[in-house]
Amino acid sequence: MKNSYCIIPVRGGSKGLPRKNLLKIYKNISLLEWTIDQAKKVYECEKIIVSTEDCELKNIAAASDLRV
Repeated sequence: MKNSYCIIPVRGGSKGLPRKNLLKIYKNISLLEWTIDQAKKVYECEKIIVSTEDCELKNIAAASDLRV
């Protein structure tokens, strides 16, 4: 689908489960990595954008060849 974007908002902090987006949840990958992988599989987007304030999460997204 042309001119479509998938935006993944991800926070570094969490009140209930601190740093939950970095926790390994499935096949030894983090929640953020799993979310990025699913977005690539499910959505036929022109761009996948990860929005975050956290440097570590930004680095994970950048390693996935995404626009951060």
